[in-house]
Amino acid sequence: MTAARPPHTADLNAIVLIGVLLLLASEWLLVLSELVGPDAFDLGFTRHNVVYVVVRTGLVATAALVAGAAALGRRGLLIAASVVAGLHLLFALGMAVVQFVLGARIEFLLETGALLFALLLIAAGVVLGWLASARNSSTLRWAAVAAAATGILVRTVSEFPMVLAGIGLAPVALLVLLVNLIGGVLLVLAVAFLALPSRSLRFTAAVFILLVLVVLMLRLPDAIGEGTPYGPLFIVLRVLLIAAAGVMAFLAARSTEPRGSAQPSSVSTASS
Repeated sequence: MTAARPPHTADLNAIVLIGVLLLLASEWLLVLSELVGPDAFDLGFTRHNVVYVVVRTGLVATAALVAGAAALGRRGLLIAASVVAGLHLLFALGMAVVQFVLGARIEFLLETGALLFALLLIAAGVVLGWLASARNSSTLRWAAVAAAATGILVRTVSEFPMVLAGIGLAPVALLVLLVNLIGGVLLVLAVAFLALPSRSLRFTAAVFILLVLVVLMLRLPDAIGEGTPYGPLFIVLRVLLIAAAGVMAFLAARSTEPRGSAQPSSVSTASS
């Protein structure tokens, strides 16, 4: 009996990159969904302001991009993560200044302050990602992923002032916050685990992606209940993207050598 031919490295790297990009696309599609509707591109001093919406909604997408870039170590993705995280932080800082000057309510200021802290953690993840790539350090790579994931936790904390000012700590509100936290952290970890060349981590990424799908399906009734024609459509599109990413994660896991370790592979050092 002849031994099975080992997977071609370029093919495996392509599968991993496609899976990571599918996950990132699904999260940025969420940001786009928030910009579609009657309140789209509002520039007023409201919660529908386009900058406010992008800063809040896009934080998970930025964190996932940073985690994926740090884990893969690709120069192109690291540059993209640097630009996106930098712009995100700049927009949040500008939003904080405007809110302070125009006398926004305290809950808005507290929320924005927490978002700024979350973005600083994510920006630190970018720096750690560059250092990990330059030094070929798995420790720094994991630190970058941890910084991005912690940013999601801080983002969830940032929502507490608005919840308290609105309906208070009702069980439903806490459940929504918990679901958002779990979904965000799972997505960031799924991107990172898929990018790292470890068979066990990639199988774990496939499981995490399945759980992200479950969390997303839990949001479908709310999207339908909002009565907007776009909410369910965007969720269906995101489900398709995430499901495709799950297939890529499973294929990548099967193609990865069983004794692979979470060290940078050739895709990690390749420049785009």
